[in-house]
Amino acid sequence: MKILITTHTQFKKNAFSKHLERATSLAKRGHEVTFLITSDKNRFKTEIKHIDGVRVILMPDLLWGVYRQGVDPVNILRRCREVMRLDYDIIHGIDCRPATILPALLAKFLRGKWLFLEWTDLFGRGGIISERSSSIYGKTFGLIESFFEERFRRFADGNIAISQRLRDLLVEIGIPENRILVLPLASNMDNILTETKADLRQKLNLKADALYLIYVGNIYLRDAELLVRSFRLVREKYGQKVSLILVGRHPWLEKQVEDELAIKVTGYVSDEDLYRYLGAADIHLLPLSVTPANLARFPCKINDYFLAKRPLVTTPVSELPYLHARYNFGLVSDSDFYEDYAREIISLIDDPSKWDEYGNQAVLCARENFAIETISSRLENFYISMQQERNVNEA
Repeated sequence: MKILITTHTQFKKNAFSKHLERATSLAKRGHEVTFLITSDKNRFKTEIKHIDGVRVILMPDLLWGVYRQGVDPVNILRRCREVMRLDYDIIHGIDCRPATILPALLAKFLRGKWLFLEWTDLFGRGGIISERSSSIYGKTFGLIESFFEERFRRFADGNIAISQRLRDLLVEIGIPENRILVLPLASNMDNILTETKADLRQKLNLKADALYLIYVGNIYLRDAELLVRSFRLVREKYGQKVSLILVGRHPWLEKQVEDELAIKVTGYVSDEDLYRYLGAADIHLLPLSVTPANLARFPCKINDYFLAKRPLVTTPVSELPYLHARYNFGLVSDSDFYEDYAREIISLIDDPSKWDEYGNQAVLCARENFAIETISSRLENFYISMQQERNVNEA
């Protein structure tokens, strides 16, 4: 099959790497895959890259910062031109922001292409727009996003939901259950940790005898507050013995708090160093507040966390309680209250004899649920089954 995947996501930001991994796996299965995304910097020039068998087209966008997320009219028009000229059988839209859904609808209704729509984040209904966007954005482009998020999913030949909550919302808005696939993002099992914690700490210039907690990537402000308040209680008990590493850029963190709690902020790191930090840490953290956005999402951080064979402390959101009931990969707090979350971190710190067991269960969970080969195979089969079903109905 010739597959065109399109998303508003910027190159090398957010979940781009995970979606590219899946596109690469589809290419390895013999499909011709093109990935249409937003450039991370260009405002006028279209750029084409070839990455691991996938043709990646970076579309320019006139906007910047928080506004550079799939609402620029010029970006939309350029994408419409691309979908009208490119050669493909299937168009797969990730989320329904205007830069994704409008060109996708053109492909379906003007060119007769198969349309598949994937839902990975809840923007409206108290979702991401209220969590991370400015009030100006929420009252302008945010209103447009809320409309586009649900309105056009009924036109898809198949719908993909990243979580059970989003699957339930698809049913609620009238999508037949047999046209929905629940599909999380994938783990590349080739990245399972092989180096020792001591060797990784030496490479990263980390203390050999310290106890390291770690959080990776972007975080909503409400979740950041939960993380800091919980860690402050942990520091009150253990003092300088325990340290927190934040991988990525974290401009929300006040310098005073960073110094007070001796938090290490790495800034952007390579994929190689990302896995090194995960392996060098003792305990992985996933402090997610119980909000509409977090309940609907699939926390794709665990796709990488679990490959490092380390225990996880998380809150009871999304698919995590369900997975934890099947794979004992760490501890789940009773609530998203910071004292409850800190209590579970402390409990795990005090019981290191279980760390290896939890880490092995984390790898098992990834292998049995998120292996990239399994995820791409399920997606491929869904493409085929939905096409066969429509062909039968039209016969």
